[in-house]
This record gives sequence, C-alpha cells and structure tokens, in this order.
Amino acid sequence: MSLSLKKFVGCERGTQTIEFALLLPFLILLFASAVEMGRMFYTYTTLQKATEVGARYLSTKQLSNGSYTGVMCGSISCITAATNLVVCGKESSCSGETPVVPNLSSTNVTITSPGTGVGARYLTVNVSYGYQPLAFNLGNLTGVSQLSLNYTFTPSIKMRYML
Repeated sequence: MSLSLKKFVGCERGTQTIEFALLLPFLILLFASAVEMGRMFYTYTTLQKATEVGARYLSTKQLSNGSYTGVMCGSISCITAATNLVVCGKESSCSGETPVVPNLSSTNVTITSPGTGVGARYLTVNVSYGYQPLAFNLGNLTGVSQLSLNYTFTPSIKMRYML
C-alpha cells in the first residue's frame, strides 16, 4: 500500500489544470480591466473631439452683439447646430440619430460666446458626461450606491473666435 501512496504523491498529472483554475479569475479580471480602460479612453477622446468640432464650427459664424443668441445658420440657430454637431455629429436635428457616445444629449453641452471685447476673443464649448463602467459597476452589482465607480468626464475646448 505504501508503494501506491508514493506513486500517487509523486504523480504530477493535472497540476497544470489546477494552476490554471487558480489563475483564471485573475486573468479574467486583468482582461476586463484592460477592456474597461480602453472603453473609458475611447469615450473621453470621442467627447473631446466632438467639443472641438462644435467650437471650430462656431469660431467662423457671425455674432450678434457678442453672442450667438438669435443668429441663424440655415433654418436653425447656430447654437443648436453646434450642439447637434457635438451630440450626434450632424448640424440638423438629432432626433432619431445615435449620439456619439451613449446617453449624451444637448443638456450635457454648454457653449459660452466670445463677447464683444477688443482684441482676441475666445469661445468655449464644455461637455459634462457621466461615464458608467460596464465591467466594474460595483454600485449596480451590490446595490450600494457609495461603491459606484461612475465618473464625470468634462472635456472642454477654448477656441479663438476668427471673425
């Protein structure tokens, strides 16, 4: 009997399977965190580029008393057209269109006109977007909102008014 016990203890069959089973949760966690970081980076850069597009569009539009209020760009106001560019990438109405990032709306966009000052004038486009992670949304998984890993992105661009 001691011979079979020595054979059993000395046998290394299946050790790789046990090692893999022990490391698999860590590998999944590492993969999910890499995917989530990539998604977060993509969302932020998309929002930043969208704010640049909106600011570039407004930087060449004529002002009325230092403001875009009441200034028309075709059939809609310039502010609405720039907001639509930021939200869905089109000047026309965004109704029925997919936003550049999920759950982005015109209420997330703030545009500050350049004013009437002398010299260089600047307009500002801000976006405030609540990012929600998919893989690590601990607030939803546990039901405890204090554990939430949601983050607010606030990309902003300040661009010189060209006219």
